[in-house]
Amino acid sequence: MEDGLGRKLLERTPRLVRLSADGSAFLGPARNLVAAHHGAVGSFGLERRRLVVGISIISSAPNCRCC
Repeated sequence: MEDGLGRKLLERTPRLVRLSADGSAFLGPARNLVAAHHGAVGSFGLERRRLVVGISIISSAPNCRCC
């Protein structure tokens, strides 16, 4: 998504991931868009579904103690 927008939404370090200033500016309108989408789909009376996203860290580095 960052590539498509041409902006960094997250600041990443080995120990931390947080919203950048652009990410903070993007978050509110993005939430509004998702809410509008849910409202539009909900107008059909369809069953609501939940999306769950998980993250796995896999390292092939020798002696890695991160996971």
